[in-house]
Amino acid sequence: MDQSVVLHNVYVMALCSWMPSLVLGLVGFIQKNHLIVRAPKLRLNYPFARWTTKHWYAASIWVGAFSFFILVAVQHVIRSFDIVLLSVGPVLLIIAGAIALFVEHFKLAEVYENHAKIIKVVTVASAIAVGYVANMLANASIANYTSTNAANFPDAQRVITTVVSLGLWVFAAVVISCLAYFLIVCITLVKIVNEELILEKQRRYKACMVGQSPKMLGHHNTELPVLFTLLFAAAVTVVAPMIYLQQMEVSKVEGVVKELLVMSSFQLSPELCGVAPPDGSAMSLLPFHQAAIAIPDDQLAYTFKIVKCTRKFAELPGTVEE
Repeated sequence: MDQSVVLHNVYVMALCSWMPSLVLGLVGFIQKNHLIVRAPKLRLNYPFARWTTKHWYAASIWVGAFSFFILVAVQHVIRSFDIVLLSVGPVLLIIAGAIALFVEHFKLAEVYENHAKIIKVVTVASAIAVGYVANMLANASIANYTSTNAANFPDAQRVITTVVSLGLWVFAAVVISCLAYFLIVCITLVKIVNEELILEKQRRYKACMVGQSPKMLGHHNTELPVLFTLLFAAAVTVVAPMIYLQQMEVSKVEGVVKELLVMSSFQLSPELCGVAPPDGSAMSLLPFHQAAIAIPDDQLAYTFKIVKCTRKFAELPGTVEE
């Protein structure tokens, strides 16, 4: 075992062994200095029944965040713990809660109803643009791998274009999340300045004018916690995809694309053209008596060769004369 891992576990065990003493000392200090006034009867009196959909969406965000923090703490204890894969669930919960809370808080459903035609036109135009860009990237990738025209592999074109389209939509979602994060930051700052600095002074001034004590002012802005929750969730929505994308290696992505290319368009055996490549190779026929052969490779997944294909066609047996 690595020495650093052993020392890390020793530090964690030492901290845990001293934790009861620290807690007892903290409790004694609080009681000695009368920092907490004891109540004779304590009970949970929180109106969960009055929660709105905003509260449940915000709760889902914080549940996902708490689960993620637990995974981080476990990783600090168990160094071999794979947090990247297991953190997908909490992160997706935060992102889903952020989208739902954003739609609910800013009433985007009503915005859609009021501007449905414009939104549909923009959506269709965006889908067409994404489709064209994805098609161009797919054709360029196929041509780069096989050294031939991508139109020779129509099935691979459709499959790889679909995968690239999903990647482009994820990129667009990250960009939209960045814009939404900037918007939420601006709205939150404006709300804080307006509520805590301007409106609070006005309420105190009016209270003093009528002779009311400032301590009796019990105004709480319920919108600020929602905005702070959205701010946190939007930050996770922006940062998390970038971190996951950094974990992906370019060679692995290219390997997946090549696998899709071979699975969708290379179904023939090279022996049909009198070629004897390594085991696991597959072939696809091309025009002008040519063929493309996909050869397995340990590092590149597949390498592609264009060969001349001369086949001998079998003749059908003649009809039996009666």
